[in-house]
Amino acid sequence: MKVPPTSTPIPSIDEFKSLGTLLPYHTYLAYYDLLVALQSLNKDSTKERPVHLDLYCGTGMSSQVLADDYTRLGSSAIVVGVDRSFDRLSRGGMFKGSIKDPSDASIAANCNVRTISNNCIMVRADVPSLMSMYLNSRRPGLTPFPNVVKTTIFYPNPYPKSRSYNSRFYGEPWFLGYRLEAGGEVEVRSNWETLCMQALDVWKMGGMGVEGVEGVLRRVEEGGDGGVEGGGGVEVVEEGERRVSLFERKYFDVGERCFKVTLT
Repeated sequence: MKVPPTSTPIPSIDEFKSLGTLLPYHTYLAYYDLLVALQSLNKDSTKERPVHLDLYCGTGMSSQVLADDYTRLGSSAIVVGVDRSFDRLSRGGMFKGSIKDPSDASIAANCNVRTISNNCIMVRADVPSLMSMYLNSRRPGLTPFPNVVKTTIFYPNPYPKSRSYNSRFYGEPWFLGYRLEAGGEVEVRSNWETLCMQALDVWKMGGMGVEGVEGVLRRVEEGGDGGVEGGGGVEVVEEGERRVSLFERKYFDVGERCFKVTLT
């Protein structure tokens, strides 16, 4: 029995405002357009296909690599790559033209979501805002998001200055909420080991709140063990592993070590 098609109406601006959210309307539209795209890819499936979120995907190379991996393994999973930069997504060939006047007719109706293949969708959206939509998707008036089996965050902006804790992805409120709601596992990669260590510590203490998390981050940055389990679980990306992004390829080309951590 096939999954029955479902109708996901795009709420009007008035309906959106009635929810009392501070999120931008274009993020709201991107979220619903993403649901429509996922429903379209599910129309011939006997059961709902799992979703892999690839956040801060940049040019989208990592999303395509992941989608190719799933195809090779015979998995039905759908990779959803998300990045806020239209320019980066365009450089990766995911989007064409400009936002004001798209040259590709297939995205003329919506410049925020594009289905690349049978198992890959690209979304132009601010990650914290979109993930807030994900976390609040069970509120009245919102449509729940499909089953997420894995999330990847490859080489995000590290914001290395100590005063920029809250700008790092694990300092965002959505990450603390995701710690409690996420399905599957979260894999983080970076050429800065401290970033992987901090992400691991924040994940382990999800209920401490922002102030408690900031204290741990400071101790890690100053060379302490973070107060949880330090960098245990952080691994080096091996030479023989396939390159998942342009950043990873660049770091290996210049001889830099890259690190990864899996959060479960």
